Amino acid sequence: SQVAMMAECGIVLTEGYLSLRERRTVLERVVHLTESRMHVELEHCRFAIDLVKLMEEAGEKRAACDLLATLHVETVINMPRVEKLDALNRLIRLCLELMDYDQVRLVSCRIHHRALSRPEALQAKLTYFELMRRYYEHRRSYFHVARCWYETFLSETREDLQLEALSNMAVHYLIAEHSGEKELEEFAECAAFSPATKFADRSAAISGITNSLQKRLECIQQLQYILQKFTSIELIREQVAGDVEVLCANHPQLSAYPERQVLLRSRCSEHDLLVIARFYRRLRLERLAELVGLSLQHTEEFIMMMVTCRTLYAKIDRVDGLVVFEAKEKATEVVSAWNVSVERSVALLDKVSHLIVKERMLHGISRSHASNRDGR
Repeated sequence: SQVAMMAECGIVLTEGYLSLRERRTVLERVVHLTESRMHVELEHCRFAIDLVKLMEEAGEKRAACDLLATLHVETVINMPRVEKLDALNRLIRLCLELMDYDQVRLVSCRIHHRALSRPEALQAKLTYFELMRRYYEHRRSYFHVARCWYETFLSETREDLQLEALSNMAVHYLIAEHSGEKELEEFAECAAFSPATKFADRSAAISGITNSLQKRLECIQQLQYILQKFTSIELIREQVAGDVEVLCANHPQLSAYPERQVLLRSRCSEHDLLVIARFYRRLRLERLAELVGLSLQHTEEFIMMMVTCRTLYAKIDRVDGLVVFEAKEKATEVVSAWNVSVERSVALLDKVSHLIVKERMLHGISRSHASNRDGR
């Protein structure tokens, strides 16, 4: 029978007297014979994974990746969950090493966060998010790199590794891109993110971790100070300049990555631009450049970049040298706003009139009672 044949092959392979070449030959034949056969799906997957390991050792990563990609381990009912996760993690790792990033996106969607939330899957979860960090670093999506670090922070059991994950998460949220909730969700191909780590955008993430993880952030006071400044409504570039330089020189996620250091400094200027846009309708470009501490050309580049990312609304009047932060409303929007204001004013007048009438009635009643007592 098929089961007896599988048992015999298992004994032959585990006894250890076969040479590497003979072992591979046996595995190739068994994998071929059990392909698409009923009742031996588990054995087929296990033998195929053993063959993949031999292919990796022989340097045949592409062949190993292709073979592993044909296995739909998540559909094998009697296969332990941890084995399934290990097989999918191995496939993701091979895809990353082969720089097949489209395949990584497809494989990552086959893992659900509920499968990773089980206690026995802890190590597989940590491995998974380590691999996904590599994927998102390649895609330059630092927001999702930070979210992977957040998952690691929530999963680690050792205090020192938790603190490291927290520090790395905070740094990546600081340098994260400005994107809307819809764009971020569309880009989050990784289906294993838990709802606990979801934020609408970068600003919500920074504000969220600053408030919810306040006690834990006290262990890394420099990062906590910078995070608090990014949640404030004030110009921060000059205030945090010294701390940012120290962080860029010493933090392992920044010191070896010059482009990330540039991003962090840029985010400080971007924050100042957003604060200014909040309080000014229009401002001279020279004055704006002075406030954010950038050259005129650099300020223009920043404004154009933020407008392109839909982080900021602005128009530059080059003739008059003005930057306009207030969007010109359409006639229908103006009329609609006026109508709402009028309705609110009328409702307020009605309420005031009702209160006046009520007060007059109460005053009249009190006067009549007083006159009746005087008459008696």
